[in-house]
Amino acid sequence: AVNAAGAVDLLWNASSGNDLAGYNVYRSTGGGTFERINKQPAPTPIFHDATVTPGHHYEYSVTAVDTNGNESGKSRPTGVTTPSSNAQ
Repeated sequence: AVNAAGAVDLLWNASSGNDLAGYNVYRSTGGGTFERINKQPAPTPIFHDATVTPGHHYEYSVTAVDTNGNESGKSRPTGVTTPSSNAQ
């Protein structure tokens, strides 16, 4: 997870499953519960989260989803703190 001009970009290792449908992305804000933030599974191991707020700490976790809708366990979380809006 890296800060990217008012957003957070995520990149992870692709799943090797031959029946992969995509990935679900989960986010926790300030140590809260992880909630899914994408409506449809992401087709590639890249996600751009433009719904972050400056000056907050976020943690992200990802799951793989197969073509039958089965979901893997969540990845180990990774965290990032977005710069405050007055940071230069």
